[in-house]
Amino acid sequence: MAFLSSDTGQLLFRDGVRLSADMTEIQLAEMGVNLEDGNGCYLMGAHPVRGGTLAPVLTLEKGRLTAVTLHVAMIGIRQDADTDRQRGFLFQTLGLKDPCPDTRSCVRIAYPFGEIFLCTDPYTGGSTARVIYSENDD
Repeated sequence: MAFLSSDTGQLLFRDGVRLSADMTEIQLAEMGVNLEDGNGCYLMGAHPVRGGTLAPVLTLEKGRLTAVTLHVAMIGIRQDADTDRQRGFLFQTLGLKDPCPDTRSCVRIAYPFGEIFLCTDPYTGGSTARVIYSENDD
């Protein structure tokens, strides 16, 4: 199964951790995420994906998961991957092709569930992918 479901935005890590739109703070707490009040950003530990590990930072609004920012923790056994390796690893993990590897420009991709925004910081060289879920009009 793919790491990212392009229809729902569900993220499936190799250790069985699943993150998806509108998860509640109760569901996240059951997974071991230490939540204070159901709003804000929360760091999860690193979780394995094919070829390395990613550390998700969860964004909750009104007690629901609205975004997941993926940070590269390790590629293979290296924790000090350079800019191009981090960026390439994120694109590969998400099943995407980098449209601008030479310029390392930010990339926004629309999906039925919302969007993914990939960017590389020109100063630190760190690359992140932010999965943003659209609001559900229940």
